[in-house]
Amino acid sequence: MAFRVGMDVPIVFCTILTLLVKGFVADRELEIINKKCDIPKCNQTHDGQPNLVHIKGTGENDTIHYLWSSIGAPAVILARTTLGANLTVNWKDLLDGTKTGSLSFQPPESVLYSSALMFTKLIEYNDTSDDGTIQSKDARMMTELESLTWQKGTINSTDCSAVLLGKLGDNGTISMKLTGFGKGGRLTTLPHLQYTENSTQLDVTMQNVMNMIYTNYTNARFALEMVVVGRDNKSGTVNIKEDTSIDDQYTPGTFSTLNVRLPDSPLGSYVQWKPVSYVKKGRTMENARHVYEYKLETTRENIDMPQTSIVRAFFSPKEIEQIGALNVSFGITKDGFYKKTNYVSWSIAIGYGDPPEEYISLTVYIVISVGLGIPLLIVVFGGTGVCISKHKEKKRKSLQSN
Repeated sequence: MAFRVGMDVPIVFCTILTLLVKGFVADRELEIINKKCDIPKCNQTHDGQPNLVHIKGTGENDTIHYLWSSIGAPAVILARTTLGANLTVNWKDLLDGTKTGSLSFQPPESVLYSSALMFTKLIEYNDTSDDGTIQSKDARMMTELESLTWQKGTINSTDCSAVLLGKLGDNGTISMKLTGFGKGGRLTTLPHLQYTENSTQLDVTMQNVMNMIYTNYTNARFALEMVVVGRDNKSGTVNIKEDTSIDDQYTPGTFSTLNVRLPDSPLGSYVQWKPVSYVKKGRTMENARHVYEYKLETTRENIDMPQTSIVRAFFSPKEIEQIGALNVSFGITKDGFYKKTNYVSWSIAIGYGDPPEEYISLTVYIVISVGLGIPLLIVVFGGTGVCISKHKEKKRKSLQSN
């Protein structure tokens, strides 16, 4: 029994065809560097050089860039450029309030597309209802992430990743790990997000942040505010969509995927995640907790932009025509609140083009086919056997009567 879509084409065939098409997508050659500051001010900071990581994926016809920095609010800039584009940094202006234009690609016309994601606020709230969500009645306290002290980033050239560590207080940390990819695939660790040659993954970990924010909340939980920006609104405003699937093979217990999209022509960008976080370093289904998303705000006047960030250094205010702000919170009913483990980790993907879709795996199709096929065969052969038996019985009685 085959499941069919469209012009009577088996879904299994569509899935295999999709996988084959993905296999022919050209890979990118990756390079990761921490841009070195060339002015004396950079060596006067406690941790040395400021963090400005550049991941570059060079393809056949273009280059995808990810600029990742904790100068001001932690942010990732995604840019697609021609092959000959060069990143230029005016360190004096970048460190002096992240002045617009201090971060750019030259020549300017080499930039084919650009967008950005910022983490702007850490929100602590007192979940008196113990339902995991932020309610209007809940007391809350916000910390601007641009005010955190960030240590010097560490780079791993082998897996093309960089880790930035924000610290406040004695033991509290917010770790953000960015990993670039040169081809498509799926990570081996939960939640097994898909990645493409045009995407990167960001893992956010908040550990012992109860020590960072001094409140007396007995039911404390945490949330993050994200802001996305883009240059083009002719193709539409920032939007969010939840896609569901019947297959939870890769992320057990989670059947949906969230996509925040910045549309553009021909292609825009996206931020994608599964609504699941983990409260221990060992990511297992038992340690999984729900991630709640809240209303997407797209009215510019209602969004507080950080005073300093590489987004401000790269985009002028007039260039930002797409903008969206969104809060996400972590936790579920009766999980002991944040204080039970003092740890939460969450993963998202940032990419150019259309976000990857979850396809029902071939294994699931086989299970469904076997599950439906065997009972059908039993009915068919069983019914046939009954008919044959009745026919023989009728024929025997007819012969006896003669």
